[in-house]
Amino acid sequence: MSKRYSSSLIFFGITLILPTLTIAFHHSFTTPIVSPGLGLKAYTNPYDPGPNSCTPNSAAFEMIRELSPYSTHALSPLKDPDFFLKEPVEILPWKTIEHKPHRSTGVYSVQTLPSYCPSSQLLRFRGRVPGRVDAPLFSSLLTTVAHRKKWDVTVSDVYKVADVGYSPPLPGTPEECGVGYCRTVKALGGLVTPREQLTLCGVQSGIGGSLIWAFELPSEYTDASEGLWPDGKRLQRASTDVFSAALVQRRGFFEVEYVLSLDVGGGGPGGGPPPVL
Repeated sequence: MSKRYSSSLIFFGITLILPTLTIAFHHSFTTPIVSPGLGLKAYTNPYDPGPNSCTPNSAAFEMIRELSPYSTHALSPLKDPDFFLKEPVEILPWKTIEHKPHRSTGVYSVQTLPSYCPSSQLLRFRGRVPGRVDAPLFSSLLTTVAHRKKWDVTVSDVYKVADVGYSPPLPGTPEECGVGYCRTVKALGGLVTPREQLTLCGVQSGIGGSLIWAFELPSEYTDASEGLWPDGKRLQRASTDVFSAALVQRRGFFEVEYVLSLDVGGGGPGGGPPPVL
């Protein structure tokens, strides 16, 4: 990884994590968790019932495409040179928290979609990173401890548990798919104790860019499977309700649309589990 590209990714990560933690802290203790409303579709469970169900259903990826308009352009089989002259078509009532479209690097838009996910706050970030789309390189910002610790103060360990031969029902070409483990340290001044996760993650690439996606593996599957969890005492489990990062190429830089809803579990003093990254 070049020094310039690495610095750009780390800067993007820092500008992403700081507003996320601030928003998470605010919503954790001021916004009640309510059931889906506002005429929205209900949150889609990514997995069909059963202890052997470990691959997301097609409705889960339709949910990502609905929440992330850029994901459709990233995986489109046709290049649309006029795409960035148009605003993405929005069909959901996103609430804008911050919008600075003229910012050339880092996060320029922060939005939330109240009442969509069953137990956590759904956030969407849009930002810009200099250079060309390289999805495996970008994903290393999330999946490599050395890179992630430079911008995520809560991470303790993160690594790939196993490769998975799975092709999601999406346009484009699957680049990578596997099970990942993540462990965090305490956060928000000790209000949130250490957590751990097991997620199924993948990278899908098209002509216009790439999509990085992840869903928490269901507990029915992980509890019945050997060798997924590391040795030692189990921690409180967090759960990624939905995660996606759509990367779309422009001249000299690429756009990132980052969607996240993370239920850290356990509950907090404000009632309900506080969502933190």
